[in-house]
Amino acid sequence: MQKKICDQVIWLTGGTKGIGRELALLLAQLGNTVYISARDQVAMDQLVSMYPKNIFGLSGDISEAHTVIEQAKKIQQQHTHIDCLILNAGTAEYVDAHQFDAALFQRVFAINFFANTQVLASALPLLRQGNGKYIVGISSSAVFTPLSRAEAYGASKAAFSYLLDSLRVDLSHEGFQVSIVYPGFVKTPLTDKNDFPMPMRMSAENAATKIIRGIQQRQQQIVFPWAFCTLLKLFGILPSPIRNQLMQRFRKANG
Repeated sequence: MQKKICDQVIWLTGGTKGIGRELALLLAQLGNTVYISARDQVAMDQLVSMYPKNIFGLSGDISEAHTVIEQAKKIQQQHTHIDCLILNAGTAEYVDAHQFDAALFQRVFAINFFANTQVLASALPLLRQGNGKYIVGISSSAVFTPLSRAEAYGASKAAFSYLLDSLRVDLSHEGFQVSIVYPGFVKTPLTDKNDFPMPMRMSAENAATKIIRGIQQRQQQIVFPWAFCTLLKLFGILPSPIRNQLMQRFRKANG
């Protein structure tokens, strides 16, 4: 099913950096009204100045419930609805199993999972008033197989994916559609901090283009790059002892 993305009201979280920034620009170029939630006021103002008729900023931390409620009210002041919600905001921290830090998990889940539930709580009433009723969540290919040091990041993205898959079931009778994006490595300020090899890493522009294509086709799963993600999926279905041996070798090879 091919649907044009134009003249829609879209709420995009994490819209000032990496994939989110490129999505905001592409969606604005296609003629949509894009509300972007982000904490970086300077970057937000820059985007708004580029497309003042299409991009509108919603500053604040979406992990705080009162901030999200206020952002939804600002949207409602201008529009009675939204057609599409894109849950893109995310973070990553890597676990040292020898110095296990529970607070690290809380920080990662606060953004990658619980902040998304806050936004969904405020966005669903707005979506129900629109014609689009479309939710897009940016997950990760890390959910396909257990990866070294990714206990917090992978678990948060797996929980987020499960949430969206379940919502697809429970909201389908209302006409909602849900897409989950499973990207591989994408060059962003977040992945620039990584200290390990990132095979097949692509640009944020390329990733955003693939996501827009998947959105237009209403794909339930938007997965890229194909070769890398297929390899991870194959690892994921291997018997656990074999998979563990392979992952151990990879971990040792990369320190």
